[in-house]
Amino acid sequence: MPRRPSPSTASGPIATPGLILALLALACASDSEPAPSADDGDSAPAVFAESPAAWFNVYFTRLAVAPDGRQAVLDSRRLIDLTTGAETPIEGGLDAVSSAAFDRLGRLVVTGQRGEERGWFRIDRAVSVEATPILHSVPPIARVSWAPSGERVAYTTRGDPSTLYVGPADGSAEPATHTLPGAPSAHAWLPDGSAVLVLVPDEHGVSTLHAVDPESGATQTLADRLDGASSPRSMAVSDDGAFAYLALASDDAPDPEARHEPYADRDLGIYEVDLATGARRPVVQTPAEEFAPVFADGALHWIAIQTRDEIALVPADGGPLTVVAEGAESPTWRPDGRAIGVTTGNWRLADWALNLDGGVIELDAEGRATSPDEPIEPIITGYHEDFSPAWSPDGAWIAYHSHRSPEPVADYSSEGSTDDIYVRRPGAPMAEEVRLTDFGREVGTPEWAPDGRRLLMTTWDEGGASAWVVELDPETGAPLGRTRVPNPGAEGWVPTWAAWSPTREELALLVASRDGGVELWTLAPDGSDARRLTAYSGRWGGVDWSADGESIVYGADVGASYELSSIPRAGGEPRQLTDDPANLMHPQVSPDGRWIAASRIRHQVRVHRMEVN
Repeated sequence: MPRRPSPSTASGPIATPGLILALLALACASDSEPAPSADDGDSAPAVFAESPAAWFNVYFTRLAVAPDGRQAVLDSRRLIDLTTGAETPIEGGLDAVSSAAFDRLGRLVVTGQRGEERGWFRIDRAVSVEATPILHSVPPIARVSWAPSGERVAYTTRGDPSTLYVGPADGSAEPATHTLPGAPSAHAWLPDGSAVLVLVPDEHGVSTLHAVDPESGATQTLADRLDGASSPRSMAVSDDGAFAYLALASDDAPDPEARHEPYADRDLGIYEVDLATGARRPVVQTPAEEFAPVFADGALHWIAIQTRDEIALVPADGGPLTVVAEGAESPTWRPDGRAIGVTTGNWRLADWALNLDGGVIELDAEGRATSPDEPIEPIITGYHEDFSPAWSPDGAWIAYHSHRSPEPVADYSSEGSTDDIYVRRPGAPMAEEVRLTDFGREVGTPEWAPDGRRLLMTTWDEGGASAWVVELDPETGAPLGRTRVPNPGAEGWVPTWAAWSPTREELALLVASRDGGVELWTLAPDGSDARRLTAYSGRWGGVDWSADGESIVYGADVGASYELSSIPRAGGEPRQLTDDPANLMHPQVSPDGRWIAASRIRHQVRVHRMEVN
């Protein structure tokens, strides 16, 4: 029996009376294990469902629905027919499409590029599929809301997020500018065009809903203490202008401490907010994450996502897998092969990554969890995210990636938190951790060199991504210096995952493009002897070496899912090791070479529709 997460995850479903989501089978689920799903019912059936090859990025899926409710844009780029489920490419004669939505007249509006022209285009499929440039004055990265007439737009920009611009949709005149109480996470027009609603979060993780007069900029507060500051950036408004629909975790301001609890009951639901009184009530509230509300064709639409994450063991040469833990991801091996480090805590949009902890699963000699009925033991915990421990080759240290903050914070990017690699002795209290790095906006998973004196890692910052080797004092854990690993990839391709050979001075490095393409390279830490072994799709798959250092294992997107593959270090044809209905990624080979531990993750993404009275 697999290990269960915290007992709080096993509590009964929460459902608004009269509203329970339909049960949908995950298309790629196995017969023996049902897919994650909501309770039986037909009050709000799904009009679209899929099980994508994805990791955490699935939770950033966006939704736009055409005014007639027949088409949707999913994830900014995919045009879906909600009556048939068919997907149509968004082209319009453009060389590239970055995002797409609908204006209030039902026309596709996209950001993209055609030749040297980059910006906003309109594609009217009823007349022509050829795109027409529009909105020349609106930056391509602006967040735009369309007025009901389709003749005006309101937008905010990344460079000036606290200013609301309101102007003609064709860009024929300079927009008016209105100063907002803060940088909004969402905005939308009232149906009569009399105001633009803006949702503004504060530093405490509480949002306030305002109405802004598009002519004068006068602002009126409609509702406060809204628990959704970190939720996806969308808002729906009913056709009569009486209600707004928001993705919230509760009906009042959140408890700051609860944001950091791994399994707190804080998944998002869809709440109706009375714009006259500020009162709010849940209209969609189930164990799934419900977000991205859209009002179209007189009905409320939204996205629901449910995820089942597990740690699985796969024989090193491929074959049937064994699940050893539920509610965990990102495995690492202890040098004795009798324990696996994991990351625990559900992916929660209201408190994005704040609730993650690093834990340990003890195993017997056959790879079975020794205490399958107990919650996973957390050994790396604190305010903000903590990831799996990586043991040094001699077991004297653990290294881990933590987004540490001294006090409870409200948001992933809240001030006062850092993102770094820490080390400490196994069994030592958290207070004895040593901060190893102090550079890079974001860091990746640490990997030990065989000598136990160096760590390999990746970083992300405004200038891009890099791989680094960081040296530390093996007695104290103090940092002694760092060296950047030259990037063997072409311009625009950046390092995303790295692993150190257990037998030689050689690295496996994954470099990825913005569209998800991946190249697997081997090279020395100084960048010499660089060789590209293979290319594939799937930037989140991870990489590791075999125990003898003669082959490399990685997770690749094979279409319906991520699967594990292996390729000889000397080069040759890759060999797919798994064929599983779930996503298998983040492979880590056991010290004795018998097993590959991997994250096994299944998502169900649904678009729902509900008539609202």
